Formats: sequence, C-alpha cells, structure tokens
Amino acid sequence: MGLLKIFIEVEKIEKVKKFMMQLVVFVNKIREEIELANEKGYGVLFMGDRNHPEVKGVISFVDDIQIFESFEEIENIKIDINKTYLLSTQTTLNKKV
Repeated sequence: MGLLKIFIEVEKIEKVKKFMMQLVVFVNKIREEIELANEKGYGVLFMGDRNHPEVKGVISFVDDIQIFESFEEIENIKIDINKTYLLSTQTTLNKKV
C-alpha cells in the first residue's frame, strides 16, 4: 500500500472517530435528560428500536418508560393525564414521519 493510500485510510478512520465521539455526546445528553426526568418522577415516552444497543443502554436508566417503534404503536401507550412526560428518541432513528 502506498503512502498516499495510508494517509487516506488514516483520514477516513479519523473522520469515523470524530463522528462516533459526536454521537456519544448526543447519546449522553439524551441519557442525562432521561435520568433527570426519572428523578423528577416523570414518565418517559421513547421512540426507537427496542433491540438497538443505544436504546437498550439509555432505557436502563429509567423506571417508568414506554417505548414505541412506530406511530401505529403510539395507540397502545398508556397516558396518565395527571403525570408529566418526557418525549425522547433514539439518536440514530431513521423513520419517515
């Protein structure tokens, strides 16, 4: 492999690292918001893929969470009108609304 190809590969790796670090910042922000809502006794409504590692990690910090993957599933969510809720989503969610 030539030196130019090595530099190009290193640059690609650095771009991926930068993207991943930015993504971690977003995931941590969501986790912090969910933890704060949980501490305040809020319920959490979370749109995301239940089987995605990000979702599994984030929801592990919450006592009262309802997850939905599609707008059709929203109909099954139980809402207490006397309770406050935080609505959040998976950072890597790719759904058309």
